[in-house]
Amino acid sequence: MTPAYPRGDLGFMFCGDHDQSSLGRHRRLDGTGLSSTLRSREVWENASLWINGGLTPRNKSTVKEICLENLEKYAELTREADWEAICELNDVRLDSFGTKKEIKVLTNHLEAEEVVFALTSGIVKHSDSSNSSDFGSNTWLAVLTDQRFLFLDCAMLTSSVDTQSIRHDRVQAVSSSQGFLLGKIMVDLGSRVLTIDNCQKATVSVMATLANRWLQELNTRRQSSSPRVEVQQESPLDKLTKLANLRAMGALTEEEFNTVKAKIITQF
Repeated sequence: MTPAYPRGDLGFMFCGDHDQSSLGRHRRLDGTGLSSTLRSREVWENASLWINGGLTPRNKSTVKEICLENLEKYAELTREADWEAICELNDVRLDSFGTKKEIKVLTNHLEAEEVVFALTSGIVKHSDSSNSSDFGSNTWLAVLTDQRFLFLDCAMLTSSVDTQSIRHDRVQAVSSSQGFLLGKIMVDLGSRVLTIDNCQKATVSVMATLANRWLQELNTRRQSSSPRVEVQQESPLDKLTKLANLRAMGALTEEEFNTVKAKIITQF
């Protein structure tokens, strides 16, 4: 399985002093494990790109409203397996951290005409109510489609792929939480909440927003397609007929019959 890298540890990007009076004291680990002071503008901009999921402070305020009016575009890009373009449509960068193998085989695990809305990677852990065959503490590719949440985890040394899916009719709501560097997605299944943790910060709000809007859309479609039962109103004449039958059966006295009959006559 793909190992769970320590993405949530601040030491992954920075180490050393955290003196707020001098940002120059923050340090970054280089490839040899040695630390070098982050002073250059280029390094800070690269860090900002990673933290914001590709949205720099300059263009983050101009992010377009996420909407499902692009359904045909999502479908087209899914057919082309252009996952990077789907992320660009959502104004985020493709999060392939630890899931490059899973992204390559994603097409093989989609159903016919299934449409991908969003992708991210994150860690999914066992919970007390999880099945023994459920997720392990590994980095999974999490995919939101028009039919389900799909999760993929490729083995490190073989071509085998673990898959899990949650159909939308099981999902009650989806929420997200953003930290300083990373974020997480919570999928409420009613009996338990599935948490995808250590995700790229910008992707979690995108996936949660799209998921909730799509769930609302599906609910609207179900309601509009449900057959409407029309209750036919009884005419006054029908009521008089039933009333007469009740009197003939001895269920009503003459006085009761005349009282109800008078009320029905007023409806003509």
